[in-house]
Amino acid sequence: MKVRILFWLCFTAVLTLYFPTKGFGENVVKVNTDSSFKRGIRLNPHIEVYEDAKGLGYLPDSILSHPELFTKSSKLKPVSAISIYWVKATIKNEALTSLESIIAFSNLSFVDLYVYESGKLLESKKSGTFRPIDYIDEADGREYFTLNLQEGHTYTLLFKIHHIKHYQPKLNFTIQNQYEFLKKLNRINMINMFLNGSVAFFFIYILFSWILSRYRPYLWLMIYITGCGLYGISMNGYFIDWAMPFSPATGWLFNVQFINIGLFGIAFLFVDFWNLRTVDKLVYRLFIGVIICLLTVSIIDFIVTYKDNNYKLMNQINLPFIVVSHCFILWGVIRCFPRLTRGQRFLAYGFILHLLTSIITSSLIFVLNESSIRYVSYVGNASLVIVIIFSLGLKEELRQFEIDKNEVLQRLNLLQLDQNQLLDKMVLDRTIQLELSNTELATRQSELAERNKIIETLMQELQHRVKNNLQLLYSLINLQLPIVKDVNAKDLLKNNLGRIKAMSLVNEKLYTYGDSTLSINLEEFVMDMVQHSNSIFDSQKIVEKKIHIPHPIRISGNIAIPFGLILSELITNSFKHAFTASSVNPIIQIQIFVENKTLFFSYTDNGKGLQQQAVEPTTNYSHGVLLIKDLIRQLKGTLATKSEAGLHYSFIIPI
Repeated sequence: MKVRILFWLCFTAVLTLYFPTKGFGENVVKVNTDSSFKRGIRLNPHIEVYEDAKGLGYLPDSILSHPELFTKSSKLKPVSAISIYWVKATIKNEALTSLESIIAFSNLSFVDLYVYESGKLLESKKSGTFRPIDYIDEADGREYFTLNLQEGHTYTLLFKIHHIKHYQPKLNFTIQNQYEFLKKLNRINMINMFLNGSVAFFFIYILFSWILSRYRPYLWLMIYITGCGLYGISMNGYFIDWAMPFSPATGWLFNVQFINIGLFGIAFLFVDFWNLRTVDKLVYRLFIGVIICLLTVSIIDFIVTYKDNNYKLMNQINLPFIVVSHCFILWGVIRCFPRLTRGQRFLAYGFILHLLTSIITSSLIFVLNESSIRYVSYVGNASLVIVIIFSLGLKEELRQFEIDKNEVLQRLNLLQLDQNQLLDKMVLDRTIQLELSNTELATRQSELAERNKIIETLMQELQHRVKNNLQLLYSLINLQLPIVKDVNAKDLLKNNLGRIKAMSLVNEKLYTYGDSTLSINLEEFVMDMVQHSNSIFDSQKIVEKKIHIPHPIRISGNIAIPFGLILSELITNSFKHAFTASSVNPIIQIQIFVENKTLFFSYTDNGKGLQQQAVEPTTNYSHGVLLIKDLIRQLKGTLATKSEAGLHYSFIIPI
């Protein structure tokens, strides 16, 4: 019996020495400098909990003065996940020195800590994932408090917890050596920074790949890695601390939206990289439907979390959608796989890894609920491997595209070479033909030049003879003029001299050009005709001549000869019939202008005018008037005469 009692006493002593922090059934957590304190001591077996389901609003002092309200955490039957929970724990420092410690927890929205000693409040602190940063002490974090435990002192810790995510709060409080905790926290931060830096590196790499290649699938891959990277940063709390430290509840709204952005990117990557619109219409419509459903679910998630912070309901909505959508996408991948190129199949391999990641993530969320957050962020880092696989696929597709392009270019070069040889042969043949044609053309041009030279010589000879004949005829008539005594015969000879002079002047003006169809200066021609008439009829220049031609006018030889004959007849008639020795201030006025390719010619004298019988169309015309009429008809023009205070002729001649 004594041996048995001695055995139990020794066993009890060993248990007491080996498990000093647990107090062996007591609610006091005893801490010292042993290894368990460095690793972290769980407070859950030693805490007492009270759920304020009715929201009575107890103050810390009043709730602490009613120990009967508290019960063991293992016996707690929660009424509501969003109730206010009061958690009490007693800690005693059995070390021989003060201890810098950390009270850590995870995924609690709002946590208030009240530290009591012997019923007296020593200090109070605030923390929590939804707590604005300006309410948290600099030495504390969103998921831990710093606490200095004096040697030999016993402290009562009272936690006020209000978790508003609609998940049942996990009261997993631990106390740990501050140095060890911060060392572990820094190590985790270093790993996360490395992973986030890797994501940023791949983002920059894909961005430059898209800028340089303008290959659109790189854009969707960039959206995918952006969403996954932001999701990892957000789940680790960095996004809230960097972007929205004073409004963390708003920052948490973006968590699921970031992963949805990544899913948008991967869905569009499938559609674009596999060219589903033309390759498989059914799978294309399936992916578009998944994208529309994803957009709808994203909007519903945002409304649910923004309105009521109901992240539990959000995950209950997301999990079935993720399962169903991934099953549909997997079916589409299997359906399209046989028709995919080598580069496109890398996308299928990446999706399989993405599918495994989604299965693990969904399982963690389904089993662990909110506690899965610490693991989900690590699983999300698998997106780096997925991005690498996708990038390899895009690179392989571009490499194959370059190979195919080079083959096509080689074929085109061969075709171009054949085409160039054919063109060279055609050009050579054509050159020979052109040389023969040029030789023949040069021969013909030489013959034509010789012929033109002969024709030019003949034309010059002809023009010279015409000029000489007209001059000879003019001289003969001019020599006979003094001999003839008959007045009528003399007038007839003078008339002929004017007509011959008109033709001679036209021939002289055109002689330089050697072509009667070329033009002459009308003003010079009229002046020469008037000067010749003066020499015959008005050597003393008794009759005044007024010639008005406002603008330079050129007419062809075909018009110049009839025009000169008409002008000669008019001047001759004026000197012979209009003026007498008793005429006072005799004047001849000539006005010519061109408008709309029509020559307007006006001739006026202030002589005695025509007799009535010369004006009326029913009477017999004189020979000069008949000649004028005939010449006007030849020019297809019109003539109007008026005899008032002299004689006025108006001609309209098309030119």
